[in-house]
Amino acid sequence: MNGKSSYLCETLNPKGAYFLDLATVVPKRNGYAFKGWCTNLNDPEGTLITDTSVGNYNSWRNVPHTDLYAVWSDPIKLDGAVITGIANKTYTGKAITQEPVVKLDGKTLTKGTDYTLSYLNNINAGTATVTVTGAGAYIGTIKKNFTIAKAANTLAAKGKTVTIKKNKKNVIKKAKAYTVKNSKGTLTFKKSKGNRKITVTKNGNITVKKGLKKGTYKVKIKITAAGNANYKKADKTVTVKIKVK
Repeated sequence: MNGKSSYLCETLNPKGAYFLDLATVVPKRNGYAFKGWCTNLNDPEGTLITDTSVGNYNSWRNVPHTDLYAVWSDPIKLDGAVITGIANKTYTGKAITQEPVVKLDGKTLTKGTDYTLSYLNNINAGTATVTVTGAGAYIGTIKKNFTIAKAANTLAAKGKTVTIKKNKKNVIKKAKAYTVKNSKGTLTFKKSKGNRKITVTKNGNITVKKGLKKGTYKVKIKITAAGNANYKKADKTVTVKIKVK
């Protein structure tokens, strides 16, 4: 398809002292590829200017005023493009993008010129979609899926040292027994090792039964963060020291 351009090439003397630099004059038309300039709308291929360098003396150099016509090729479909470089990612809390390589008939296309990228469901863990949409001389869309995996749970925990009195039942609240930070998902607590008179509830409180002798007792407790839609489950075992006086 051809379209008349508003650009004008003009020679100021028979030797062609002034020429428009055609290499820098590149029009755009969405869905079509610009092939070049011609001097005859009725014969675009035959009058196509193949040398666009400054100072090019060609068959039309002595014409005082020459209208130029843009020559366009038909749009190129992306259907057969080969797309590589799309990798699975891990959840970050931010929109995740890709840097795919798009090749068609052996030519590597340019992002922003030949195609654009758009995304669907590219923040949370799960299946995300990147869509390659033709631009410039290219038309059509290609969709590619990739996986956003759950991130590692950021659970951090540390046991404390607690002092209690003997000859009485003691309930130690979890805030006094451990430091737990940055957990993702519901927390549960379970005793994994320690004196049988020391028990741990699911919500993390520690009960010391009456009759425990003076001394220091170590209790190992497994803390579990269940995780959620974007974070994995995690376990952390801590040691709580209980001093009976």
